[in-house]
This record gives sequence, C-alpha cells and structure tokens, in this order.
Amino acid sequence: MVVREHERARLGAYPNPVTDILTLVLSNATTKGAVVLYDATGSVISRSTWPAGTAKLQVDMRNLQSGLYMAEMTTESERSTVRVVKVQ
Repeated sequence: MVVREHERARLGAYPNPVTDILTLVLSNATTKGAVVLYDATGSVISRSTWPAGTAKLQVDMRNLQSGLYMAEMTTESERSTVRVVKVQ
C-alpha cells in the first residue's frame, strides 16, 4: 500500500520586486480559489478568482504605489500568502 501525503498549495510570486505585472504561481492548482491583494495597512486593493487547474495568475500592479503588499490565496480548505514588494 502506498500512502501519499496531502500536497499543500504553495503560493509564489515573480518578479519580486515587481514594477508592473506580477505573476502568482500556485504549486497545487487543483481547486478554485480567491486571491486578495492587501497593502501594508491591511486594506484590500483587489480581489480575483483563481480558476481550478490554473497554475498562474497575473495581477496588474502598474497603478499602485511603491511599497509592501500581501497576496493571499484562499481555497475551501487552505490559505497561502506571499509578500510582494512594488517598486517604480
């Protein structure tokens, strides 16, 4: 009998720091989820839907000020976050 561990979804981001388009990458993209981008004060900047089976999602950050942001991906069973630095 083979026992497999549940692979957690790991959220990554590139380029980081970012100047315009941020690409979010999910290591285990089997279920749909929601992506929320927060600024350093915790305010919601944007919300997106992450379609099931999609490994990458692009976020336009061209009109945002330089600073620290958090991208959070939430599914029915887990949550993953990544810090993102926006520069001009």
